[in-house]
Amino acid sequence: MYKIETFNQEYDVITDYSNLSYIVADEMKNKWNIDFNKYYEKVKNAVMATKREVMYYDDKMVEIYYFAMSNGYIENASLAFSEDRDYLRSVESIYNNDSLRNFEVKKEIPL
Repeated sequence: MYKIETFNQEYDVITDYSNLSYIVADEMKNKWNIDFNKYYEKVKNAVMATKREVMYYDDKMVEIYYFAMSNGYIENASLAFSEDRDYLRSVESIYNNDSLRNFEVKKEIPL
């Protein structure tokens, strides 16, 4: 909604990193395999529970960001995007701490 309201021309959701939360059902099936129904229902319930809800701050629609993984904190907008948003301040995000469990990145860097 924020992008529709602030974009200078007609806006449509696209399937790249600028609209990270967008995924079609076939991609969900490939990604989630046997867990498709479980995760699809979670997503559908979240969407339906927030249908027609829009957040405002100082009478302006807020820009909401999605992140797939958390280190346990939400970062200040100024550090993440080089642009300040009073409503996006660093806070602890206890709910998301489990997202790091069993996550590992290996990187080899040549001398």
